Amino acid sequence: MVAQKFFVIPAMPFTCYNTQTSHVYLKKCLNFLLAAVIWSHLLMTSTSSYAEAAGLILGEDDSLIPPEQVSDQDIKEDINFLLPVFARGYGGYKVHPIDLIKAVEKDFETIGLSGTTMPTKIFCKKIAVAFHRLPDSHLNASLPNFKCSDIEERKGRVGSNVLPIADRINNRPWKLSRVRVDGLNVSVLGIIKFPPANDSSWHGFEETYKSLLKQPLIIIDLRGNQGGDDTRGFELANFLNGGPPPFNAEQRIMRRTPEAIALRLNRFLLMKRKANKPNIAINDSIRELLSLYDQAKSGSVTQEVVDQLDHKRKSPSGNKIYSGKIYILGDADCGSSGESTLDALRSIPNAKFVGENTAGVLQFGNVGKIVLPRSKIQIQMGTQFVRYRDNQMVETVGFAPDIRVPPGNDALVWAIRHFNQSRQISNP
Repeated sequence: MVAQKFFVIPAMPFTCYNTQTSHVYLKKCLNFLLAAVIWSHLLMTSTSSYAEAAGLILGEDDSLIPPEQVSDQDIKEDINFLLPVFARGYGGYKVHPIDLIKAVEKDFETIGLSGTTMPTKIFCKKIAVAFHRLPDSHLNASLPNFKCSDIEERKGRVGSNVLPIADRINNRPWKLSRVRVDGLNVSVLGIIKFPPANDSSWHGFEETYKSLLKQPLIIIDLRGNQGGDDTRGFELANFLNGGPPPFNAEQRIMRRTPEAIALRLNRFLLMKRKANKPNIAINDSIRELLSLYDQAKSGSVTQEVVDQLDHKRKSPSGNKIYSGKIYILGDADCGSSGESTLDALRSIPNAKFVGENTAGVLQFGNVGKIVLPRSKIQIQMGTQFVRYRDNQMVETVGFAPDIRVPPGNDALVWAIRHFNQSRQISNP
C-alpha cells in the first residue's frame, strides 16, 4: 500500500558543495542539512519506505496504458509516490534555490489534495506546470502520444545533419560522408545520436575517425543530436586532443539512492520494451543497475558520488595528435550528450563551434523515469548535476557558438568557407 501522508524533505542549497561559500550561506546550509537528515531518517525507517515501494521499478507485466480519468484517491496516491522520488532521486533537488523546490512540492501537495476526479491529461498537465518552475529541460511529465508541457522547444535553423535518413532508419548513428563546397572536397563525420558505448552500431567508428588524421580539416556534425551515452563522443575528443580535453565542467554530482537508481533502471526497461529485437547493450545495463539497486537498498553504496573533473581539463603534455582545424556543427536540436560531446570537442585549442545556441539540455543528466502507479503518467528526471567553473548555468540556454550562423543558412557551408578564408589569410 502507498502511504497517504505527504513527505517533503527540506532542500539543501547547492552552496553546500562550494568550499568557498560565505559563512552566512554555510550556516543556512547546515540548518537545512540537519532538517534533511531528520526527515531522511524518518523515511528510511518508515514502513512506507519508497526504496521498497511497489511500482518503483517497472515490472514486465505492468501496463503503460493510462486511464481516461483519475479519481481523487488515484491522484493522492500518485502524488505520494512522486514526492519522495523527487526528493531522493532527482539530481537537481539540492541544486535549485530552496524557494523553487518548495514551490514545486507545494504545487504537488495542492494537486494531491484537489479532492476531485479529473481527466488524466489534465493531471499530467498540472504536474508539468509544477516542473516548469525549475530551469531543467530534462524534467517533464508525459503520456503516450500526448505532450503534457505547453512550452515550445527551440528548433534547429542552421541546416540538417549530413547523416542520411536511410542510416538513421537502420539505427546507425554515425557516418563519414564526403561533401563538396566552393570547390573543396571535405570529409564530414555526422553523428545523430549516442547509443550505449558497447552497442554494435559503433562497429568501425574508431577506425573511421583515426583515418582522418592526415586531413587538414575535420568537420564533426552534431546537428540534431539529442544525446544518449556520450562515452563514444568523449573517446573521439580525447583522441583528437591527445588526451582529455580542457572542457569547463568541474564536478559531476551523482545520486545513488535506491530512487535514483530505479529511475535510471526504468529508462532501460522502457527502452527494452520499445526495442524491435533483443539488445545486448540494454540488457547489460539492466543487469548492472539491478545489482546496484540491491546494493543501494542494503546501504552498501554511498548515496551520492562527487566526481572531480578538474584534472580532465588540463591539457596533456607533448604534441597534440591532430594539428589541423576542427569544426563542430551544432544547433538548437543538439542536446544532452550531444551537447556534452560538443563541449568537449570545442574545448580543443584548434577547434571551433559553428552554428547556433545548443538546446541547453545538459546539466541535469543521467536521465531516468518512473511511471506513476495509478495514472501511468511517465515522469522523467535527471539523477546527476554537472557543475561548471564559476557556477556557470547553461541549462535551457545552451552553449553559444564561436561562429554564429544566421537562421536559414547551412552551418556546414559556413564552416568550410571560414576554413577557406583562414587559409587565404595565412597564405596570401
